[in-house]
Amino acid sequence: MKRVGVLCALLASGGMSFQLTAQTQPTTPKTASIEKVRDNVYLLSGTDRGTRLVMTAFVMSNGVAVVDTGYPGWGQAWLAALKSVTDKPVTVVLSTHTHADHTGSNSEFGDNIQFVAHENTRANLARARCTATGGCAEFQGDKARYLPGTTFKDRLTLFRGADQIDLYYAGRGHTNGDAVIVFRGARVAAVGDLFAWRGVPRVMPEDGGSVLAFPDTLANAQSSIANVDAITSGHSRSMPWSDWMEYKDFVSEFVKQVRAAKAAGKTVDEAVAALKMPDRFKLCDPRSTVTVELQASGAADCRYRSDQARADAQILYEELGAAR
Repeated sequence: MKRVGVLCALLASGGMSFQLTAQTQPTTPKTASIEKVRDNVYLLSGTDRGTRLVMTAFVMSNGVAVVDTGYPGWGQAWLAALKSVTDKPVTVVLSTHTHADHTGSNSEFGDNIQFVAHENTRANLARARCTATGGCAEFQGDKARYLPGTTFKDRLTLFRGADQIDLYYAGRGHTNGDAVIVFRGARVAAVGDLFAWRGVPRVMPEDGGSVLAFPDTLANAQSSIANVDAITSGHSRSMPWSDWMEYKDFVSEFVKQVRAAKAAGKTVDEAVAALKMPDRFKLCDPRSTVTVELQASGAADCRYRSDQARADAQILYEELGAAR
């Protein structure tokens, strides 16, 4: 794995100044790591605001397509890391969904870029007022030119041959615009926050997300996509396709149990306390946000995060009430 550190801003136009005053604070350089997933697919990652950011890069014949660009200020870090594996320019930026930790640096890749996203994601990014995690602040005023210019409803294919990219929309999940992006020749799919990490998903109803629909969305996506055997996740690492299939089973079981608890007249807290997942879905303590790397290495005694269980159960109860 190669690491490339970049300084995100010059402190003075005539050179760099290291003098600190009461008005200036030290800036931590943003550092991106890069690892090969397949011959022409790379996973880049970095940490910002306590969040692991992930960008997937697909090296094509005449350029590079990237998926998700992280918080604002990460563009130069990603580009510097990419230079360690290719001299080709980034020509396509694809967004799995609207949130600022996935779209915040879109504008930092230049003006000669094809920006691609689901139509609902574009609508969310074009809002005049952002939700708490929405990324629309980076697309207002003059920056509106960085809004996705290529959108789709259900499915879209870009390019042909070894460069083919297929985009799928299977329904509401983390948001109402989650796209799965498949690099056909490499047999790799970038699934964004439809699999952010191994654990109860974080669902954002203010951006159109749905706990109730999440299991069906995963099932629809997985049944629609063939000949893919690896994925890149929204905030974790690259994994086998089978891990995403298992994740669908986990989310389905979680929703099934919470629905049953509501039908039995239990409160949200009682529903969460009564969760009894199969051994293969052993839940972590709800106070833990243990990483998938620790899980994979055996350093943790659990497999699935449960820190979002209370929030998702509350959302599901509200959805089921509204469905009456």
